[in-house]
Amino acid sequence: MAANLANGANTYSLVAPSGFAPMRRDLISANRNIGNYNPVIYDSALYSRSWLDINTEETYKILERMVESVVSGLSDPREAVENANIEIRTLIAK
Repeated sequence: MAANLANGANTYSLVAPSGFAPMRRDLISANRNIGNYNPVIYDSALYSRSWLDINTEETYKILERMVESVVSGLSDPREAVENANIEIRTLIAK
């Protein structure tokens, strides 16, 4: 099973229908320009992997509050992202 998943073609065939970026850089590079959304999704996967998180636990809480505020209807998405941005910038400034 592991050998099958290690094969790039097999991995891509499993991931592609999900809409998520593959977990392998070679698959991201090879398939980046397929479809309308792949360039954005795949580039975001590369950026997110390279982002240094100063305080993982606090960042998780900030992102959790952001999502919960939208899901619960307390905030619209724009307001939730703005609030999270302020909180993360404050966290970085510490």
